[in-house]
Amino acid sequence: QEKAACGVVVSASHNPPAYNGLKVFGGDGAKLPEGDERRLEREMLSPVCAPPLSMGGVRRLQKKGAYLARLASLAPCALAGKTFVIDCANGAARSFAPRLFRRLGARVFSVGCGAGKGINCACGALYPQRLCAEVRQRGADAGFAYDGDADRLIACDERGEVIDGDGILYALACAAKEEGKLPRGLVVGTAYTNAGAERALAARGIRLLRAPVGDKFVAARMRESGATLGGEQSGHILPACSPAGDGILASLFLAALLRRGKLSALCALPRLAQVHLGVRLPPSACGALARCTYGTEGKGRGQGAPPSSFSNKNREEGEGAAEEPSLNIKEGEGAAEDPSPDIKEGEGAAEEPSQTKTAEAVADIEAETAETFADIEAKTGARLVVRPSGTEPVVRVFAEAEGEAAARLAAEEAAREVLLRLQ
Repeated sequence: QEKAACGVVVSASHNPPAYNGLKVFGGDGAKLPEGDERRLEREMLSPVCAPPLSMGGVRRLQKKGAYLARLASLAPCALAGKTFVIDCANGAARSFAPRLFRRLGARVFSVGCGAGKGINCACGALYPQRLCAEVRQRGADAGFAYDGDADRLIACDERGEVIDGDGILYALACAAKEEGKLPRGLVVGTAYTNAGAERALAARGIRLLRAPVGDKFVAARMRESGATLGGEQSGHILPACSPAGDGILASLFLAALLRRGKLSALCALPRLAQVHLGVRLPPSACGALARCTYGTEGKGRGQGAPPSSFSNKNREEGEGAAEEPSLNIKEGEGAAEDPSPDIKEGEGAAEEPSQTKTAEAVADIEAETAETFADIEAKTGARLVVRPSGTEPVVRVFAEAEGEAAARLAAEEAAREVLLRLQ
């Protein structure tokens, strides 16, 4: 709309303010492709700067009213007679979401609307507990929680139960299919999308395509396949009318489904057990071990996929890495890639490895560890995903299985394998 060459957002995304960084969008409004992002990172780290006249102009976006009007124009229906609780994570959504829902006729109770203080701290999409309590107390029809820059949505049904991105994607996909608005019956999820959701979608005649974790990869798969709806378990929902994730827009579409029934029924899914662990890296390992990935396309070798191995996927990590490798356990469903408080520390954490030892560890991993992960999958019947965080110095380990015990065993063995390579 502004005909700009690009857009830049100063944001910590779903993280606390200490992780502030830059999100860059291309002239089409979508996040930059991976190759362009890497090139930009290299240029920013280079000591050579562009001459001032070649840099063009920069202006701050002030048209809040235009964005609000666009959201209202995309709302499928009015929301008169409905009551919602909205948690804005003390971030960007506070200027828009409550006003938008009231404009559409809803009764709104808002929380997490501080003026930019404590963004994502014990509030918003990462911490939906307060939202759920408010929904129960107010007798609301639903609750919506955004993260700091409002590109993701975690919802809450009328009972005060959390609805993650898988449940939201399922409900929206089923409604679109019934309305004849789901071309080719396709939706796009990620390697983290619960297999229970995939099965439930298939039962409704909808095929789930998987992309690597990250909304930019979901968007790319949507473009390749012609799908008009995609999303992540963590709450990034991408409809065709938006070039990037927009949590407020997604909440409008979900709220409109209340015409069909209660969210507790519309978003209900049978789920496989999932366990998320995080291996926090020492600073010297961030540039090497954090490049390692396994199973990111959604199928590990235990599920009959072709052999995979760790790849050189270099991502710029946030500051504030722990001095020693440690193990964080991420429990439950929802914003799977988000940081969480340490629940369990890894035992026997080694001293920070040297640069030489780290390089040797990476060589070992590329040659051996993928086979070890495949063996863990075969032994436990679980599906593994190992990937670097895009925002923290953490390697994330994900396991999914029919039972909780198998998923936990697979995740813990894989996490210890990563730790072993750092010792």
